[in-house]
Amino acid sequence: MQTPPAKTRPFLLDLLIILAAASVSGLLISLTGLTSLSNCYFLATVMLWIVAAVPIFGEVGGNTKTSFQARKEGKKARDVILQQEAQGKYSRGARITFLYGAGGFICLILAFVTTSL
Repeated sequence: MQTPPAKTRPFLLDLLIILAAASVSGLLISLTGLTSLSNCYFLATVMLWIVAAVPIFGEVGGNTKTSFQARKEGKKARDVILQQEAQGKYSRGARITFLYGAGGFICLILAFVTTSL
């Protein structure tokens, strides 16, 4: 008996959840006044971009490990890496990078918009 594949939420819903979490945390931090809201959005931008960069380092490390193993077996590393990409090994990391990168960019825009508050 096979288990059904896990369903993922739509991209825009995930993006809205991330932006809502950044906005709520920014509003909670700036309860004393709205003057620090822009700083909170800028901090959220930095944090989201750090989270977006994590899968990139994992992919680079995975490719290095794969190339070492392929050389030991006498295969071409490029062919093995392309085969893993075709199997969808890196699709989750790419989704995380794009999702949090886009969220960070939107928070940066919100930081500039809320500067005048």
